[in-house]
Amino acid sequence: MHNRFTFAVASTISGLGLGMIGAFASPTNPPWILILIYVASALLCSALPIWLVARGMERFRLRWELRWPVTGISNRGSNTPLSDRIFNVRINVDFDRLHEFLVVFNFTFFNGTDYQIVRESITGAILCRTSSRALIRLPDPHLRDSQSRTLNDPFRQFEITLEQRIAKEVTDEILGDINAGEPVSFIFTSLQLWLDRMTAGNPFQVRIWDGVSCMKKTETIICERVPDASKLTTIE
Repeated sequence: MHNRFTFAVASTISGLGLGMIGAFASPTNPPWILILIYVASALLCSALPIWLVARGMERFRLRWELRWPVTGISNRGSNTPLSDRIFNVRINVDFDRLHEFLVVFNFTFFNGTDYQIVRESITGAILCRTSSRALIRLPDPHLRDSQSRTLNDPFRQFEITLEQRIAKEVTDEILGDINAGEPVSFIFTSLQLWLDRMTAGNPFQVRIWDGVSCMKKTETIICERVPDASKLTTIE
């Protein structure tokens, strides 16, 4: 559309110049009229390339304008929701305090936005699956208080830690499965983790993994991502 418009303007200006020469440049006209006609025609014809060059330089300046120092690729003008620009890259499960009936989850995220991000709140619950029972709903988890005012910078990884209390009978089942080399799964499809921009006051829910499956291999407990927990629907 822009190219057609430019061509139309060029044709009009050139046509005006040539038309003036054809209409008024007669040998019978006085010399001063012929000079005036040729000068006016030259001005009309030269206005087009000057205008095109000026517009091209302006677009070139806007396209290549850079911020200094360059700290990252800006996406402030993007229509992508903030929740789609923060990525859950890893979840670690800490069983060191299981004897205290406590499991700790460390969620690692990458902040792919231009903004400092703070944690807001958590709602919902974590589900647990052992070898002896289907999914069970655990008590409501809690965010670690020490991270309440942490500012998470743009284009950096950050962690959010959840502390999960576990009933004694479930703790015994988890310990039994781990010691026997059986998998223990934690499902997060019923968990909602809320973040916000610093001072924005508009919390949003961040995407997290469906779950993790943990199994003891030699002396190390390995936790792997559960890619799809949609089939695990039975909750006790």
